[in-house]
Amino acid sequence: MPGKGGSDAPFFRERLYVPVHWWVIATLGVGIGGAEVFGGFHWEVALIVYAVLAIPTAALLLATGHVRVTVDAAGLHARGETLSVEQMGETQRLDRDKTKHQLGPGGDRTAHLVARGYVAESVAIRTTEDSGVPYWLVSSRRPDDLMAALAQARQLSRPVG
Repeated sequence: MPGKGGSDAPFFRERLYVPVHWWVIATLGVGIGGAEVFGGFHWEVALIVYAVLAIPTAALLLATGHVRVTVDAAGLHARGETLSVEQMGETQRLDRDKTKHQLGPGGDRTAHLVARGYVAESVAIRTTEDSGVPYWLVSSRRPDDLMAALAQARQLSRPVG
């Protein structure tokens, strides 16, 4: 969904959070694991055990879901890297099966991957020769919006006249 703000406003922004069911499973794991470890001890031990289990688990889930994908007039920004508009080529929406294929046997090991296994679809962006990578593969829960934002960024960068 392209932006309607000023020239520096992003056209697309998405954060790839881990799914809620991961949090539920992690909570159940911490609950069961903590009960096994502290069984028979005082409640103070239980608090320590749950803290030791819960804090790293939550940190891991938060870190895994910390990936932001943004498209603005300068290009595509993800994982601290930028693919400039001048380096973008053809874009292609990939469904679940095509994404798995590109992440596995059909992929290029030199490609730039911004992929999360819990996001089924992605967008592949071919790059120019000077970018150093053959393509970017970017996971997105809204691939159509991402492709529209990339098209908008490319259109804005074209010289007028």
